[in-house]
Amino acid sequence: MSESSNQNQQSNPINAMFEMQRQSMKQGQQWLHQSMNAQKQFPKALQDTMESGRSVQQSGVDATRNIWKAYLDVFKASVPSDESEDAFDSLEQAVDDQFDAVNQINEQTWQTVRQNIDDNSDAYNQVIDQTVSIVDDSMNAYEDSLNDVERHVEESAQQMAQAAEETAQSASESASRSSRSSRSSSSSSSE
Repeated sequence: MSESSNQNQQSNPINAMFEMQRQSMKQGQQWLHQSMNAQKQFPKALQDTMESGRSVQQSGVDATRNIWKAYLDVFKASVPSDESEDAFDSLEQAVDDQFDAVNQINEQTWQTVRQNIDDNSDAYNQVIDQTVSIVDDSMNAYEDSLNDVERHVEESAQQMAQAAEETAQSASESASRSSRSSRSSSSSSSE
C-alpha cells in the first residue's frame, strides 16, 4: 500500500470505522480463544478435585477402621476369657473384611468416576475445538464481507468525488463561457 493511500485510510472516517470494527472483532475472537482454553482446563480441575475428595474419603475410612479396631481391643481386654478370645478374633476379622470390601468398592467407584471424566473430557475438548473453529470461520467470513463492503464504499466515495469534481469543473467552464460571452456582448454593445 502506498504512503498516500495509507494516509488516506487514516484520515478517512469511514476507513477508521471499518478498522475499528476489525479490531473489535479480533479482540472478541482473542477473548473467545482465551475463554475456551480456560474451559478446556475444567476437566483437569475436576480430576484434581476428585482426587482430593478420594484422599479425604480414604482417610475417613482408615480412621473409622482404626477406631473400630481400638474399640474391639478395649472390649476384648475388658472381658477375661480364653473362649471369648476366639469370638473377638472372629469379630476383628469380620470388621477387617468389611473395611476391605468398603475400600475395594470405593476404589472401583473412584476409578469409574476418573475414567468417565477422562472419556468425557476428550469429547468436551472436541466440542470446544469445534466451537472455536466455527466461530473462527464465521469471523473470517464476516471480515471478508467487511472488506468487500469497505471496498465498495471506497469505490462509491471515489466515484462521487470524481462526479463532484467533474460537475464543479463543468460549472466552472460554463461560468467561464458565460462570463466570456457576457464580455463579448458587452464589448459589442459598447461599440
